[in-house]
Amino acid sequence: MQKAPLIVALAAICAGGIGIGIAATSNRSAPSLVVSPPSQPSPTTTPLPEPPVVTSPAPTPAPSPLDDFPHQRLVFRDEVKNTSFAPFRDRARAAIKRRDLEFLKSVVPKGEISLGFGRPIPLAEYLKSEGPAAPLWSILEKAISGPCSLTNVKSEQDADGFVCSNAAGELEKQYPPPKGTQGVGHLLDKVIIEGENVNVRAQPSAISAIVARLSNEVVKLDRKTFEQRYSNPKEGYDPIKSWMPILLPNGKPGFVSSQYAHQPLEYRVIFAKLNGQWQLAGIPGGD
Repeated sequence: MQKAPLIVALAAICAGGIGIGIAATSNRSAPSLVVSPPSQPSPTTTPLPEPPVVTSPAPTPAPSPLDDFPHQRLVFRDEVKNTSFAPFRDRARAAIKRRDLEFLKSVVPKGEISLGFGRPIPLAEYLKSEGPAAPLWSILEKAISGPCSLTNVKSEQDADGFVCSNAAGELEKQYPPPKGTQGVGHLLDKVIIEGENVNVRAQPSAISAIVARLSNEVVKLDRKTFEQRYSNPKEGYDPIKSWMPILLPNGKPGFVSSQYAHQPLEYRVIFAKLNGQWQLAGIPGGD
């Protein structure tokens, strides 16, 4: 009677051992479970469409240099330094810029002056209708703003003086006309640029595109455009406020502010020291 429980217990222990062995065998032979990362679709998932290919725009080519063409340079020499004319010119520049009529009267001998190569006429005739807007003021302002050269003034006193601007004179000195040239015809198609890095615009406007830059040099006048633009009296060419049509050495057209562009035959002013005082002796020129 006592052997039965013992046999049952031994049977239970043997059954447990067999179960443990089977379990251990099962764990060694079962394949490992591989879990795909959440970001990678399973082989059964429909693949997502490829993102569109974004093509970068082609790089903008660097702008070509604005002075990449031949140049006919000029050297402007101002001969006023250390002369009694220097402080007078400073006063004259300021007075003319503010349209000081009393100053102008004080430097015009006998109250009359010749414009171009005509006879002298009373100063009031130049100013009677337009006052500060009269073209004479712009002519004087532009001429005296540039460098000046010594000159001899053929007058009653045969005095030394200065011519302003000296752009035309420097052109003749540095680029003499060809041998056999007669008259001034060789000057009619030229424009003298006075200034550093002067903008050349595509159109006659300060907001137009810059097509070139010029510095103290000679270029060609676009005479056809000039005549078409300024033949109308209402348009009228102003030495300060207008636009000079030119042709660059590479053949391209453009416009330069007239305050930096001189035609060789345009007006200039001559000052002479008469009776101990600097006076406006004449305004020769005019194309």
